[in-house]
Amino acid sequence: MLPNPPATQSVWELEASPASIGISSSLTGSVETDVLVVGFGITGLTCATMLARAGRRVIVVDAGSFGTHGTSTRTSAHLTALPDSAELKDLIRRFGLEAMQHTINATSGAIDLIESLAHDLNGHCDFRRVTGWRYTESDDETEEETIREDAQHARELGLSVELGVNPDLPFATAFGYRVNNQAAFQPVRYLHALAGFVARQPGCALYQNTPVREYHDGDPCTLRTDDAVITCRQIVLATHSPLGIWLSLHTRLSPNRSYCLAIQTETEIPDGLFWDNEDPYHYIRRVSSYDGHALVVGGADHKTGADVDPEQHFAQVEEYCRERFGRFTVMRRWSAEYFNPADGLPYIGRGPGANNVYVSTGYSGSGLTFGTAGGSLVASLIMGHQSPWADVVNPTRVKPLASAVETMKELGSTVKGLVSDRITMDSDGDFSTLRAGDGKVVRVDGRPMAVHRHESGELKMRSAVCSHMGCIVNWNAVEKTWDCPCHGSIFGCEGEVVAGPALTALKTSVVEHAKSSSRAASKT
Repeated sequence: MLPNPPATQSVWELEASPASIGISSSLTGSVETDVLVVGFGITGLTCATMLARAGRRVIVVDAGSFGTHGTSTRTSAHLTALPDSAELKDLIRRFGLEAMQHTINATSGAIDLIESLAHDLNGHCDFRRVTGWRYTESDDETEEETIREDAQHARELGLSVELGVNPDLPFATAFGYRVNNQAAFQPVRYLHALAGFVARQPGCALYQNTPVREYHDGDPCTLRTDDAVITCRQIVLATHSPLGIWLSLHTRLSPNRSYCLAIQTETEIPDGLFWDNEDPYHYIRRVSSYDGHALVVGGADHKTGADVDPEQHFAQVEEYCRERFGRFTVMRRWSAEYFNPADGLPYIGRGPGANNVYVSTGYSGSGLTFGTAGGSLVASLIMGHQSPWADVVNPTRVKPLASAVETMKELGSTVKGLVSDRITMDSDGDFSTLRAGDGKVVRVDGRPMAVHRHESGELKMRSAVCSHMGCIVNWNAVEKTWDCPCHGSIFGCEGEVVAGPALTALKTSVVEHAKSSSRAASKT
C-alpha cells in the first residue's frame, strides 16, 4: 500500500464541468413541469433524454454536484449484457427462459442505446465494442463445470459466446469463455453529453445542489426541496435506492460496497472486460485514455456499513494486483455503493402502491446497462408504451421462492442495525484519542452519537441514528462518510445526506461533554 494513498476519486470524475453544459446551481421558487427526475446518474439522465426527445418538459434535480458523486461516476465502466447478481442458471430457474431472454434483450439494447446516443450527441466518451471474458484461475473441475454451464445458458439467451478460450492476461487462467459485442466507455463524458442535450431542449432544465426533502404522489405530484416546490405529472426516483420509506422495496435490497484501483503497470493487457469466478469476484479493464498499461481493477465487496476498516479492502485489491501484475503504481482509488435485489433482477416501474411515482433500482454490479435499460423503460412507461420486460422487472412482482430467503436476510440485517449495534458501540464517550479527520460512534449520556473531528480539530457531533428508519450508522474512514448498514443511506462527515433513501440529515446534538472533550483534545 502507498504510504500516502491518493484521494478517493475515480479516474472518470476529473472531467466534470457542469456550468459548460447548462446545469444551474440550485432551484428556487415554485415551478411546474411534465416530469421531475431525481438523480444525475445514468438512470435519471437516460430517462430525461428519452422524454426530452419525445417533447416532454423535464426537470432533473440532484442533491450533489454534477459528475462528482454517485455510483455512475464511481464505476469501473464495464458495459456487459450479463446480469451480475446471480448465476444464469438460477435466474432462469427463478424467472423462466422467456423472461431472461427479455432481460438480455434489454441489457443488450441498453449497450446499443449508449452507442447510438454517444454518436448522435457527439459525446466523445470513448465508446468502443470489446470482448467480455469470464474465467477461473482454479483447476478445480467444479469451477470449470460452472463456467461451461454459464456459457451454455448465455448462448440460450441469445449471446454470442465462445467456450474454453484464453483471455491472454499476464497471469495464468485455467478455463473461461468470451462473450462478444460488449463495450467500454468513459461514463462521465457520456453523462455530460446526456445532460447537455437535456439542458438545450425547450422546457427542460437541470439543477444541482437541490436535495429533495419530501414528495407526494398524486395528480399532480408535488416535490419540495430546501428552496423550491415543483408540481409535475410524474416523479422518477432515479436515486439508486428509492428516496423515503418503501418497505416492500427496501427489505428486498441489500446495500453493498465495492473497491476500485486505477493502476499503472509494467505489463500491457488486451482491451476488454475481464472478471473471475471468485466470490466476491474481481474485475479488470483498461483505461484507454492512458494506454494499455493503465488499468481499473476492483473487488473486495462487502455489505455497506458492515466493516469499520475499509482500508483492508483496498489492501486486498492491491494484493490481488501485486500477485498478478507485479510492480504497479496506484493512480487513483475509490469505492462505490450498489444494491443487490432479493431475487436477482432489478425493480423498475411504478413504485409499489404509487400512481405517478416511478422507481428503478437493484442493479447489482451491472448498473450502467441496467441503469440505461431502466431509465429507458421508465420513459417508455410514462409515454404509455408497452414492454414485455416491464412485467419481468415490475417492482410489485411476487417471487416468493426467489426472494424469501434474501428478504429475511435483509430483515435480519435491519434488526441488527436497530438493536445489536446499539449494544456493541463504544460506550465511554471518550473522544480525546480521535484524530483530525476521523470519526466513530459512541454512547454519550446513553445516546448513540456520531462524532467526527474536523481537520481544524473542532469536534462535530450528530445523532448516530439514521434519519431513514432508525438504524445505527457506521464511520467509513476512507470515504469520510457515515454509512447505514440497513438500507444504504450515506451521510457526510457532518451529517448531511450524501445518498438516500434518507431525506434528512442526522440530527444535531449539543452535549457539554463533547464540548469539553473538544477543548481538551489537540489536533493530531
